Amino acid sequence: FGFRCDEFKNISVDEDIFIFVGCSFTFGSAVRYSDTWAFKAHQLIQRSRNKPIRFINLGWPGAGLDYFARILVNFCRHFNFQRIEGIFCLCPNVRRFEIPLSIDTTPNIFAHHFPSINIDDDNHELMNIARAKNQLIQNDNFCLNECVKSVNQIMLLAKSLDCENVKLGFMDNEGDSNVVDSLIRATGISNNLFDSCRYDLAPGFGIDYLHPGQKWHSEFVAKNMNNFI
Repeated sequence: FGFRCDEFKNISVDEDIFIFVGCSFTFGSAVRYSDTWAFKAHQLIQRSRNKPIRFINLGWPGAGLDYFARILVNFCRHFNFQRIEGIFCLCPNVRRFEIPLSIDTTPNIFAHHFPSINIDDDNHELMNIARAKNQLIQNDNFCLNECVKSVNQIMLLAKSLDCENVKLGFMDNEGDSNVVDSLIRATGISNNLFDSCRYDLAPGFGIDYLHPGQKWHSEFVAKNMNNFI
């Protein structure tokens, strides 16, 4: 399905299931598969349990919290999981939301929408929706309310699957620290994975000179080791 992780073939409800989800940071844009923070964290978990554990990374470039909630619910329902061991979510931007391109197709097609999107490509109805939403996502209260709904959905899913190990991370970039702080208070998040980890965690970039490089991923895992094992 385009995810950078182990195949889902023959996945069993009896496995220990740990799921990583996020945007390009979690997908691992501009770094090798084996250099992503998710893969490194998965290795820590596997060594601590001394058994093979499938690597499940549902991260996708440009994704936001609503994607996280949607993909987690769909994935767990599709495979009929009764229990999962852990969910780890990283959200560098709280102003990213999805716009459905089509709800009449299988699968449904979604576009990720955030402040830097080009909304002047054409006169398609989608662009009119994007322009309207572009104004909404500049509003702190709108973003906060939407993010709270998504986080609560993730928490409810975890509770229904007896998952007590849920860790979320938010980065107060682009002047959004007030929204992030309010989101953490409103949802009762007790451990923010990004508490001390921002874009400047480690110098250097990946091969696209835009996303963090290998050193960033390694240092992120090192700083959050206790959250994974």
